[in-house]
Amino acid sequence: MPVPPGVILQEIKPGNTYFSSAAPPAGYIGTLSSLGGAVSLAANEATNTLYVASVNGTVNVYSLATPAGSPVFGAYGKIKTPQGAAAAGITVSAAGPGGTATAITDAAGQFAPAGLPLGTYTITPVSPSFSFGPASVTVSLIDRNVGGLAFQAARRSSRPVTR
Repeated sequence: MPVPPGVILQEIKPGNTYFSSAAPPAGYIGTLSSLGGAVSLAANEATNTLYVASVNGTVNVYSLATPAGSPVFGAYGKIKTPQGAAAAGITVSAAGPGGTATAITDAAGQFAPAGLPLGTYTITPVSPSFSFGPASVTVSLIDRNVGGLAFQAARRSSRPVTR
C-alpha cells in the first residue's frame, strides 16, 4: 500500500529504521532508511520502480509489476422452501454499477454470483415456479465477499385461471 505524503512511520524495524517524506523528489513518496546508512529505499510510483542503496554505495533498481486489476468479489447464500428443503436450479442475479453476474443454485440450494467489482448490488432470485421472500437483497461489496444471504422459496400456485 502506498504511504501518503506527510505520514511518518515509526519502528518499522525497532530502533534503527525510519521513514521520511520530507521534500522527496518528484514522483517519490519518501525514503526508508536505517540509521548509520546501512540501507536506503526509495520508490517512484509513477514508474513503478524501487531503488535500494546499501552502505557500500551499491544501488539496485527494481521494476515493480503493475497491479493486475481491480479487486472483485461475490455474494453467496442459500435458498430454501418453507419446509427447509433446498431449492435447486434457481437463477440468482447480482446487478449493480459494476455489471451483472448470475449463478444457479446447486442441489443444496447454494448460490454464489462472483467476479463483481466494488459497489452496491441487488441480489435477486428468479424462477417461474417460485416466489421469494425477500424478493431481493442489497449488499455492498467493499473489501470482501458477502455471505449468509438467505431467501425462502414458496411454490407458486398452479391452479388454472377461471373467468
